[in-house]
Amino acid sequence: MLAQRLSQSYTTEIMPGRWFRNHRSTIASHAATYQPVKSMTQSTFPFAPRGTPSEIERGHQFQPKFDACGLIPAIVTDATTGDVLMFAWMNAEALALTIEQRVAHFYSRSRAKLWKKGEESGNFLRVAEMRTDCDQDVVSLKVHIDGAGAACHTGSRSCFYRSVPLGARGAGGLILRDVD
Repeated sequence: MLAQRLSQSYTTEIMPGRWFRNHRSTIASHAATYQPVKSMTQSTFPFAPRGTPSEIERGHQFQPKFDACGLIPAIVTDATTGDVLMFAWMNAEALALTIEQRVAHFYSRSRAKLWKKGEESGNFLRVAEMRTDCDQDVVSLKVHIDGAGAACHTGSRSCFYRSVPLGARGAGGLILRDVD
């Protein structure tokens, strides 16, 4: 059922045309691995219902668009430097808690549960500003990191601590370079 909903979503919103027809079974198999969020539903939170494209793109009401699994992507950047720190997913509960508490909360797809970033490490992400994109289907958090200043579970300041060599060719694969 979920795979069918995701496939329909891809058909109408993301990947129409020949590419989709050629990759439909792959998309369906990937979609089948996702589990719907098992916490509170979107309707539990005070988010406005989705309006017209004009209301979403030009209006002033927050109308977040969650995917078929009940999630919205969150890009996290350092409020001072602008560096990208991490990418994670939020369900409606995580989004509402982040707005209310000004501390980043996310939804772990692998553990299928809500998590407050820094709960175990002490590296809480205090939210200075939250933005949404033109379609309101992504949020961006500008944060200050408490504790040791590490946003990544590996202890690195950013989850993006390695670069991929561009323009390289190699039969043995690409070698990542540490940048942190």
